[in-house]
Amino acid sequence: MDRLLALLGTAVQFVYTCWDRIVINGYIDRLQRPENLIYFFHDIVGIDCIEPAVLAQRTNTYRAWLRRITEEQGIPCAGSAAGTAQGRA
Repeated sequence: MDRLLALLGTAVQFVYTCWDRIVINGYIDRLQRPENLIYFFHDIVGIDCIEPAVLAQRTNTYRAWLRRITEEQGIPCAGSAAGTAQGRA
């Protein structure tokens, strides 16, 4: 990415529309299979019962981290439009 930025400068802008899916699809694709997700939470994280509150807590932690990093780096973040699937997340 740094080489691309050096070559093109501000001539090209790149926008993530759904960071969570980029992370899941690109880096932790095994978590898309139910049995692997259960293994991750049960054996790695140590949570016996995967409830919505467990997933919400991890989502909130991730969003707080992302907000902190973007603020520290001066990266603007645009929210999703209200009423869209992303806007309800």
